[in-house]
Amino acid sequence: MQETAWRDGRGRQVIHRAWCNTEGQPHRTTGPAWEDWTVLPGGAHVLSVEGWYFNGSAHREGRPAFRWWHIAGDCTQDLEIEEWRRHGHWHRVDGPSYCCWTMEPDGTRRLARERWHVNGKLHRVDGPAHTGPDEFWWHDRQVRQEDLPWLRRGWSFLVALAGFTAATPTLCSDGGAGGSIMFPAWRP
Repeated sequence: MQETAWRDGRGRQVIHRAWCNTEGQPHRTTGPAWEDWTVLPGGAHVLSVEGWYFNGSAHREGRPAFRWWHIAGDCTQDLEIEEWRRHGHWHRVDGPSYCCWTMEPDGTRRLARERWHVNGKLHRVDGPAHTGPDEFWWHDRQVRQEDLPWLRRGWSFLVALAGFTAATPTLCSDGGAGGSIMFPAWRP
């Protein structure tokens, strides 16, 4: 195990721990191959990043390979980003392979972005494979932000072309930077 330390943007000490195989690649079978621990005032250590690797490739079966936590104030730890990887590729069959949450001013967490991958390729059968405040993907094709008003007006036509029936989508605003489309009831 190798250990290094530095200061983050808030002046807090961060301790980085890494485990490698004999070739110097990140590798560990009994836990994450790298961890970042933020040292809080008073000396407490809080896990802020973990990454699971197998022979240099981001890999973890059935659980996220990477997780980042937002460390607020002196002790609050909120999961901010989660990535599912298998043999270095984005992969998850029962949910999104990438999730990013934001904290609203009132203290509530909101899912801000998600991507669905199978074996490294964007893929989802029951909705968009990529959603976020400024992005929308449909059948491996990115729809531009300026097309969103057309999507809202022509939604039933688009759904009929795709062979789905769905309730009216809701456009969710992120405070002016764009919007994402939420799909409340998908039925093939």
